[in-house]
Amino acid sequence: MQDQLLKALKIEKYIRISMNEYKVDFVPEFVKKPYLSIVNPQSWDLEKNKIETIFRQVEKIRNILI
Repeated sequence: MQDQLLKALKIEKYIRISMNEYKVDFVPEFVKKPYLSIVNPQSWDLEKNKIETIFRQVEKIRNILI
């Protein structure tokens, strides 16, 4: 798990990982469930390859947690 979190932090300079920090109750699946966020608080990521890299890393972390 630690290795996957460290890899996520290396995706971009300002990447942050947080748990239950952002309000996401607009997603029914997240209501009253813990969640992990990988975000860049400095800017929106619009580059397709970067977004896909983040999603792949999220999947790796999810597979460890499940």
